[in-house]
Amino acid sequence: MKSMTGYGKSIIQINNIDISIEIRSVNNRFLDIALRMPKELNDYEYEIRKNIKKKLNRGKINVYINLIEATNVSAELMIDMEKVKQRYDLLNYIHKKLNLSGSITMDNLMEFGDLFDPGLQSIESKKIKKYLLKGINDALKQFEDMRKAEGNNLSADMKNRIDQISEWTEFVGEKGRDNIQKEFERLQNNIFLLIDSNKIEKNRLEAELAIISDKVDVTEECVRMASHIKLFNDTLNNNGEAGKKLTFILQEMLREANTMNSKTTDTNIAHTVIRIKEEIEKLREQSQNIE
Repeated sequence: MKSMTGYGKSIIQINNIDISIEIRSVNNRFLDIALRMPKELNDYEYEIRKNIKKKLNRGKINVYINLIEATNVSAELMIDMEKVKQRYDLLNYIHKKLNLSGSITMDNLMEFGDLFDPGLQSIESKKIKKYLLKGINDALKQFEDMRKAEGNNLSADMKNRIDQISEWTEFVGEKGRDNIQKEFERLQNNIFLLIDSNKIEKNRLEAELAIISDKVDVTEECVRMASHIKLFNDTLNNNGEAGKKLTFILQEMLREANTMNSKTTDTNIAHTVIRIKEEIEKLREQSQNIE
């Protein structure tokens, strides 16, 4: 299981250029990729998005790519000697054709800034693509490692919470069975206080009271809640995409808890169901951050 929150960074070097890549994400219902990068890299946007989509399913993904002049490169890498020679030959040709005085100097060559800081323009497109995608994959690996680690922490916390809900559900089931008999006796005593017991057909009264008392029975809800808890645990233990399924299961669990709360007349059960609902709400918040 993976969290939708993560961070990864990598730096790759091509000639005299460092390409810094940062990937950050927050939770989102769908996969939404936002790319911020220099215009020199626009041609590679499709491949970048394609690589990210291979590994991610959900989340708001922000990718920041920056070009930085490397500080640990030799002087040779800062100079495009082939272009220097071409420019020098061109200047010589013009100088001779126009019969100009003087000679070609270093100052003349310095007018061509691209000779001494060639940047990405001097690098083959295939090479840029290869290194750029490697940098994206390196950042994604770090990003995914962080998401898995956070996902494991979330999973452990959610297991503790769902175990607590399971324990409280068993308590509600046990107390609920006792509550049926208590509700029957309470209703019977109230009727006897209002009506002379000698005027009541006891068999008919008991049958009617049994029907009314059954309306406070939460056994069915507890059984369904236990089934949802098992499915929740099974989903947590799977390695696939779990967030949407967990959210749906928790909605069903909340439905059962609301029904328990509306049916019971026992304050202990009611207070326990409130605790169950609180834990479900916390789990729902956490499930929003799971891929």
